[in-house]
Amino acid sequence: MSTPQPNEGAQAQAQVSITMAMDLLEKALIAYGSESKEGGEILKSLSGLQRIFGAQRKESEGMIPAELRALIEQTGTKSPESMAAMGAGGAPQQAAPQQMAA
Repeated sequence: MSTPQPNEGAQAQAQVSITMAMDLLEKALIAYGSESKEGGEILKSLSGLQRIFGAQRKESEGMIPAELRALIEQTGTKSPESMAAMGAGGAPQQAAPQQMAA
């Protein structure tokens, strides 16, 4: 019986998710500040993640837009831009008034 091989696609997707999580933690750190109890825990988390995933982080950042598109497709969420492109949402546009001929 052979040993299971890691699913490289799933691991790449997970790496992108971790990169996005690290970005969110960095933004949260700004709100809490590094001197607070919460900020200290965020820093510890980031330090641990950076130690393991930091080398691949730059590579993963390039895949974030594709990951977000996939997430939007999975949830069925439509962006305002895509809704507008399909003609949905917003008030109907009125035609410009026509001038009467004299």
